[in-house]
Amino acid sequence: MKQVNSNPTVNGNITLTTYEFSSTGKDGVVTVTAPVDVSAIKRGQGIFLSIDSGNAQGFKQNVEYFAIPVGATSIALAATYTEAMNEIAIETDGDAGPGTVYPTYRVGGVLYVGTGGTLYLRGLQGKSFSPHVNIPDGTVLPFMIKDVLSQGSTASDLVIWSN
Repeated sequence: MKQVNSNPTVNGNITLTTYEFSSTGKDGVVTVTAPVDVSAIKRGQGIFLSIDSGNAQGFKQNVEYFAIPVGATSIALAATYTEAMNEIAIETDGDAGPGTVYPTYRVGGVLYVGTGGTLYLRGLQGKSFSPHVNIPDGTVLPFMIKDVLSQGSTASDLVIWSN
């Protein structure tokens, strides 16, 4: 499936992916360990972190950061979309330790759910994600969706319909 990370102009499929990381550095860089290739994460894409251990000022859980690709196995984090587009990463103190990166996926349209489950969705005007549980196979969600969060989402075979 094709991964859609910005407002699509044609119909497309999205695959929700999570990434394990080993550490974060003082320069705001997250070193990803699995899957190793982070090229699917695009500049400005929203990301949430789940931190298993460590103490790094500047990185928090349940806060949306924005990606700055650094290489095939690393991304830096920015506080805003604009800062990500201008490659201004967060400066931190210490190492956040290992954890998981949960990207958000820009939908900008109506979503078809091929294989049912739970999805964490943010509407066009929404500021936070809300869980939609027990979505049956073959469902078309009858409202415009801005973003899908990979964290906690179990549904798959997602297709977007947009302008």
